[in-house]
Amino acid sequence: AINLDKLELRDRRGTDSEPIVMRSNLSLREPWLGDPAADEPSPLLLQLTGDCQPLGATFTADTKLSPFDLTPTLDIEFSLDGFDTTQLQRVAPSLANTVRGEATALSAKASLHAFLNMKRRDASKFNFGRTLGAEIVLENLVLRDANSDEPYASIASIDAVVRAIHPRTGSILVRSLTIDDPQLRVEKDAAGTH
Repeated sequence: AINLDKLELRDRRGTDSEPIVMRSNLSLREPWLGDPAADEPSPLLLQLTGDCQPLGATFTADTKLSPFDLTPTLDIEFSLDGFDTTQLQRVAPSLANTVRGEATALSAKASLHAFLNMKRRDASKFNFGRTLGAEIVLENLVLRDANSDEPYASIASIDAVVRAIHPRTGSILVRSLTIDDPQLRVEKDAAGTH
């Protein structure tokens, strides 16, 4: 396991902001052999957990990485719970006049699936100098207030197909980017946007 005891993030635009203090733990969910010569190489199963204060948020990312498939894949199930948006002004005072948080227990969930088309014939060889392709799908993204169970935002899926990533030049050619069924609930009144 790898533990991050304390990481502080601070909004430097003002002098009166409090830091976001993050703690996290990354651990193997089960032992991993990582044998690229196996007929069906086992995936690496990881779990990332943590919390962010003073926002009260806890998060979990259950991760499955299959680096020794001919097309390496990554699957992540992400959840965030207990995000107290009323505390945003403590860590970002610059938002005080534009955004007012009202949810004291915001939750978020999403699934990510990604794969790299490395155009390789040997699963044990990684050549990140060659041009490669990728597809990234983010599904079932939902932000909701756990106290009222009302959704604030949701996206059924975001699908990005990358035709070519050129590591030497840094250029990326995106074939398509599709966003399905985005929904957002925003209210604006004399007190501000919420």
